[in-house]
Amino acid sequence: MTDRRSDLDALRGAAMILGIVLHTCASFMGFPWSVHEQQSNTILALLCVWIHGFRMPLFFMLSGFFTQLVYEQRGLKKLMQQRFERIAIPLVLASLFILPLNNFVLQRAAASRHREPVIEAIVRGDIDFLKSWLLSGGDPNHEDGIFFRRLVSWASLSDNAAALRLLRENQADINAQDSTGNTPLHLAIYFGSADAFEFLITHGADPSILSKSRHYPLEGISASAFLASDISELIGLTEKRSVNEVQRGRAHIRDFLTQHPEASPQNLTTGPQNIIDTVVSLYWSARSSDRFVVHIGNTPFHLLDSELFDHLWFLNFLLWILLVYTALIAMKWKPAPKHLGYAAICTLAGQFFMGTFGAGFGPDTELGLLPGPHLLMYYAGFFFLGVIMKGSEPIQKWVEKHWRWILLVSLFILFPAALATLYHRLIALILQPLFACGMSLGTIGLFHHYVKTPSKKLRWLADSSYWLYLAHVPIVMMAQLLVTTWSISSWAKFLFVLGISHFILLVSYQWLIRYSWVGRLLHGPKQVSTQASTISTVKPS
Repeated sequence: MTDRRSDLDALRGAAMILGIVLHTCASFMGFPWSVHEQQSNTILALLCVWIHGFRMPLFFMLSGFFTQLVYEQRGLKKLMQQRFERIAIPLVLASLFILPLNNFVLQRAAASRHREPVIEAIVRGDIDFLKSWLLSGGDPNHEDGIFFRRLVSWASLSDNAAALRLLRENQADINAQDSTGNTPLHLAIYFGSADAFEFLITHGADPSILSKSRHYPLEGISASAFLASDISELIGLTEKRSVNEVQRGRAHIRDFLTQHPEASPQNLTTGPQNIIDTVVSLYWSARSSDRFVVHIGNTPFHLLDSELFDHLWFLNFLLWILLVYTALIAMKWKPAPKHLGYAAICTLAGQFFMGTFGAGFGPDTELGLLPGPHLLMYYAGFFFLGVIMKGSEPIQKWVEKHWRWILLVSLFILFPAALATLYHRLIALILQPLFACGMSLGTIGLFHHYVKTPSKKLRWLADSSYWLYLAHVPIVMMAQLLVTTWSISSWAKFLFVLGISHFILLVSYQWLIRYSWVGRLLHGPKQVSTQASTISTVKPS
């Protein structure tokens, strides 16, 4: 009797490794990430979006399957003991030893970003360079090649009113929208750029322009300052804008509007547009409330919105879902196909409220101490789908029989359709979870078809994948930072970063982790065989 499935073990490892591929792609698109190239790569951006759309739903589905498998073979007590060792302890240790390294590299990356010279001048406040650039024929409506922001948006983001004035004098469009439909006024209000806001609102900025996610600029004034602070250094700024700075800036904006009612015409709308927008807005307002703020010394900390776990967030979510699973099992619940509807309702309810920063493809990413309720429900649906699948032979047989067309439909119909309807919430409510579910079931069938017998090499890779994912972020970021100044193609950079990161991680796993106490925590004990050519596995007790 074994709690391993060679095919699903390999797939779980592949899902972990896809996370490294995703983060390697992130520097080639306007994704909240610490390192960015000067020019985007459309194919790599699509690859990043495609992976993000299904990878974590697949992981939680597999986690549910294996959780039920271990419970059936070992019982609830052994299951909880194993999950504590494999999830809770690695989460604590990685938070103590890996996340500080993440933060160190992130700060170095933010301070040494390789931007276009004119954008660098705006962000750092070098007005003389900007003036010289414009006099030499520079386009005041120039758009960068990664975030697709105009110069006025960069000036607004960095609260550089002098740059805004100079750009406007040179006929720059101060209402220019970026790729998400946000105007400089949206950015100024959301990030608390008070000086930029005053200039914009008194020089013709239109407060009635909707973003593609149907948000007016002033709606940003009540958005979470903690989220704004956390992403400020991931979207191009040199330094992170603190929560207090964001809040002070927004307070100044409120005061300005109170003192200058003429700057706040009737169409300066602060509310959503329809009942759906109203419900979503109320949810995000409630969960961003100050009632979830605690103070650690003089530093405010939001239990939901303040970044804590970084790329380890999924372990935190898994622990919360396991608590729900344990409670259900303790109440004598037995998974059955008739419960599929409940799992679907959880995922659809979670999808309905998706959009931390407006409409997006794939699930939100939340890094706080407490999981966002909508995201927890979303992933719980996939987790319990995996639980139900393990307990239902007919469902497994159906996936094994139909995986080819499920995968084809997901890849060539659902994926492009979901991308095309990104900003239509009700359509995204159906298409995005269908894509995630289809890709998950399709890849399960694919691996079941092709991975029929245990393989030492695949087992080794599956075992290594947990360590690879836990440790990869600082290594990937350092490699990305290294290649930003290289004059080679984006594909060459991508392959170099991916290759060197995997080499370092795999070597460290084999020589430092696999046979150590850390390896025991991550995948159970291993011992080197007395025969040099083989490695045997000791089953965890």
